[in-house]
Amino acid sequence: MTLDSDPRKWAAIYESPRPTPIQYIFRHGAELAREECLARAASGEQWLDAGCGTGHLAAELAQGGLRMIAVDRREEMLAVARGRFGAMPLAPRFISADITHLPLRASTIDGVVATSVTGRLAVVDSFLCEVARILRPGGWAVFSFTNRTSVLRVIGSHLPGRRSWDESLVAPSIRVYAKSEAIEHCTRAGLRVIELRYYNYFLGVGRHMFPPRAGALLAERLLRRRAGSLVARNLLAVTAKTG
Repeated sequence: MTLDSDPRKWAAIYESPRPTPIQYIFRHGAELAREECLARAASGEQWLDAGCGTGHLAAELAQGGLRMIAVDRREEMLAVARGRFGAMPLAPRFISADITHLPLRASTIDGVVATSVTGRLAVVDSFLCEVARILRPGGWAVFSFTNRTSVLRVIGSHLPGRRSWDESLVAPSIRVYAKSEAIEHCTRAGLRVIELRYYNYFLGVGRHMFPPRAGALLAERLLRRRAGSLVARNLLAVTAKTG
């Protein structure tokens, strides 16, 4: 089963005490997205988690004081999300919908977050334009992208031991983006890129990360404004709706 169809694998990304390198790729992106959202949002604002999966990020943002709407098209994911987080105080509102056709009125949402989504869309512009439609003017949107120009990503894809990873977490034809492509797609949708944050500076073999997590995080701090676009496996785009 793939990540798209197995909620247990998605939940393990957030819940495993010792994540595999592949799990950590997804988890760290969600951690950074949460940090960026909470740094910009005001308590009580209404935000959307688009492609929420099993709801872990939406629940964390709700605990941080945001009124969360969490959308996913996969009912099996939402069933797990409701079971885990539906009874918590200020629980997210979980909705089944296509994120390229959101059942929300224009200019009614303060912020949007979407992690591990852009690589799975055949036409990313449809999604980004829908995000811009529902955002209020000046509203925030935070997206993760897989970095096309990452040397580490390319090397990792050819390592002999890569098949010992939990590859079912990775779509067979995940879409990758250069920095300029990510900016162009966002700008075309009416979303101005405020910051690009590079992350996941490591190779993974089996359950091992090279460098280990502490070294990868140090590289993230030291290289994010220099060689990030050439090294980091992923980038996070923090954007704001223009107009």
